[in-house]
Amino acid sequence: MNKVGFGDSTLDSYAVEAAYKSSFGDLTPGTTYAGGIHQKGYGRREEMAKAMSVVTKDLTTTTNEYASGVNYSAVAGNLPVLIPIFVDKAIIDITRRETPLYELLAKKAIRGKFVDFNQMTARGAATWRVEGAALPVADDTYARVIVPVKYAYAVAKVTGPAIQGMKGYIDILREQAMTHTQSLVQLLEDTIINGNAALVPQQFTGLIASIVTNVTALAGAAITIPILRTSIRQARAGSFVGGFALGGGNPNLIVTDLQTLDNIKALLQAWLRYPAPTASLAWGIQTVEFEGIPIIASKFMTTAANIKDLLILDTSKIYLAVLQDIVMEQLARTDDGTKFMIKWYGTLVVTHEQACAAINTIA
Repeated sequence: MNKVGFGDSTLDSYAVEAAYKSSFGDLTPGTTYAGGIHQKGYGRREEMAKAMSVVTKDLTTTTNEYASGVNYSAVAGNLPVLIPIFVDKAIIDITRRETPLYELLAKKAIRGKFVDFNQMTARGAATWRVEGAALPVADDTYARVIVPVKYAYAVAKVTGPAIQGMKGYIDILREQAMTHTQSLVQLLEDTIINGNAALVPQQFTGLIASIVTNVTALAGAAITIPILRTSIRQARAGSFVGGFALGGGNPNLIVTDLQTLDNIKALLQAWLRYPAPTASLAWGIQTVEFEGIPIIASKFMTTAANIKDLLILDTSKIYLAVLQDIVMEQLARTDDGTKFMIKWYGTLVVTHEQACAAINTIA
């Protein structure tokens, strides 16, 4: 992912006065530097004399101070006087959600606006024959798969007065670039799981809609260890013909919602009589394992009763095809504001959905 930002990223190390001095130099705050009907040249003796007058009121304490409500909007008590308000530069993001699938899935660079590949859907059978027998040809069967590239955007704008007014506090352009980049990543994570191009043509189709062969519908029933094992077996087999496995993969990741993950942990502890085995994935993701397969929870999967999902994935058969990775570009200036976009071009490609499995409508 490309780094994005505006201006000097070390703004936090500057003193507040630095931003003020960029406009007014060494002038003392509050100084009238131009105009004023009572201003007498550059002499300030009267102002200096007033400044030297003795203050007799005790301003060291204020009783019944308030700091409640939005912007000190409490109607009772006294607002502190002579004491400035210092706002912490750290903005606490309470909306951010982890994006494990976006981080874990492979990203492949592509050319063009479509991802094209061939699948061998049936194999020409080899046979035993008698000496001198006829040798008919047994052809393989292939199918072309085409996946279109889709385009995601996050757009922001900051006015000139806002940029100037926030100098010395935060670099608002850099802050907006960072938050909108995260918004775009969260959109990608959501679409990787829940996307459905049949319903929303502008988005790519996600995992839930892509896995159609090995799907178990619980119709509101609770998940169980046998059901989980059956779905893993289906993914490993691909599908069954006459009781024999046909193709299949090697599932290496299970993804579900927070509630279902807790339910699985409880099932494992009941069966094993000791805490379930754990594993550490990339970037320090700590997870529980089942039959050697790590299970992670995504906050983009619903925990609502009777519609929860669980996905069993062979991630070697899944990747993000990327035509343009995340970048920031400034847009045309039409007023006193800086407008920019964060964009990504790509799609999710599931090359072999039969190597995966899904359980849906979980209680």
